[in-house]
Amino acid sequence: MTDTDDSADTVPTPDLEQEELPLEGLAHGIRAVVRYPPGRRRVDRSGRLKYPHVLLTAVDPPNGTDPPAGFPHEELAWLLKHRRRSWKSVTERWGEHAADRADTLVRCGVVEAKAEADREFMIVGVKTSLHLTSAWAASAGKRRLELLRRTDPAQTRSELLRLMEGVSQLQHERELLAAHGRATVPPGSATRAGAWETYEFVLRVAHWWWTDPHRRPRPIPDETLSISHGHRKGTHEVWTSARVHAFENLMKRAISDLLDFPDHEIRVRGPLRWFNGETAIDASRTPPWSGLPSRGVHMVGRLERADADGVFVIENVGTFYRVCQDPEITRTWICVWGAGYARTGLVELLQRLSPLPIAVWGDLDAHGIEIITNLRERVGRAVYPVAMTAEAWRAGPHRSRSQERRRADAGKARILAAKAPEELRHVAELIATEPDLAGLGLEQQVQHGDVFPVLSELLAGVLASARHGTSGA
Repeated sequence: MTDTDDSADTVPTPDLEQEELPLEGLAHGIRAVVRYPPGRRRVDRSGRLKYPHVLLTAVDPPNGTDPPAGFPHEELAWLLKHRRRSWKSVTERWGEHAADRADTLVRCGVVEAKAEADREFMIVGVKTSLHLTSAWAASAGKRRLELLRRTDPAQTRSELLRLMEGVSQLQHERELLAAHGRATVPPGSATRAGAWETYEFVLRVAHWWWTDPHRRPRPIPDETLSISHGHRKGTHEVWTSARVHAFENLMKRAISDLLDFPDHEIRVRGPLRWFNGETAIDASRTPPWSGLPSRGVHMVGRLERADADGVFVIENVGTFYRVCQDPEITRTWICVWGAGYARTGLVELLQRLSPLPIAVWGDLDAHGIEIITNLRERVGRAVYPVAMTAEAWRAGPHRSRSQERRRADAGKARILAAKAPEELRHVAELIATEPDLAGLGLEQQVQHGDVFPVLSELLAGVLASARHGTSGA
């Protein structure tokens, strides 16, 4: 699913009936509703309302369209560019902040979130998309310009004409824009851009490309933006697919030939092999682990998961190293180092390994729970925490924290208690409220002595839960 290419104009809303659902797992100030045309309420054989998804809306939305207090203006402007944003694009853009920011936007009446829901257990599931409310859609274009503090498009056009003057490689584009007379993409542009902002972005990068004497032959994306867009947002700009295609069209070369996208290593141990021509990486044979290229493994070659029972994601590198030394586990589990908040490469790998169940083990604190919650939302399917129980948290030993840090982590845990995987919600509640211990946590490594002797049994329990479709929210 991708973001719509439509601009954020007013969306006609038909008269629909609305029914609120008493679902578990809703964040504070948010309710779940189902809407349907009058007289078309769908029910199952038991007379219960049928719904493939729910809408998460504000319990008490404010009047007007004032931006949420403290919300990053550039991120709100990004959201307002389209009426609808897929959850995949939201998590890729906002990372670990995606869930909290989405809930804030729902509570403030900016968006409604479409989400899955478990009708049997009456639990809200993962979000699938965000949609501007009618009030915000009606003023999105104006609001977006205000948030970005951008100049009038006519002024931007004049600046582009000035930038391209004297740059021979851009002479034809300048002539087209000058003759066009308007701040829209001129007919015949080599960029073939569909939107003015895409066109502006590409021309600014191209100007830098052809005029900077210190440019590397294949710069990384951040290098292209820190100077070409230093007047506005610099490296906070994003190379969207539309911008990539327009830049390729203008330069008449593939983006992979123009820019050097940094790769990183995904550390893996277990029954997984990657083949790329004569190159083969066998994660079951190379101690202590094998390194897969985060981009290469998705772009070329093929993956084979021979006799794998599941995927085991471990947050900390020390614990991952110890797991890799246990042949009983690595014989049937693809063990992956999570390295904190999941990068896109790891998320894509886990998605490719579907439908293998995903077990996760992290620090038993607010951030560890948030990392797992974020991973579940980005991968888009169930994850199964192991060794992260309320009993283990109570037993400690707890990591020392300042009072300020404890208050912050307790607040984070209070939010997570409503949206974390089911197995972790009680732990999150304890971290938020337990007298004398609120805001504390324990690192993965202190659990080694208790967990490793029974880790195989815990992972067997994950397989049983996955087979029966229980837990692993």
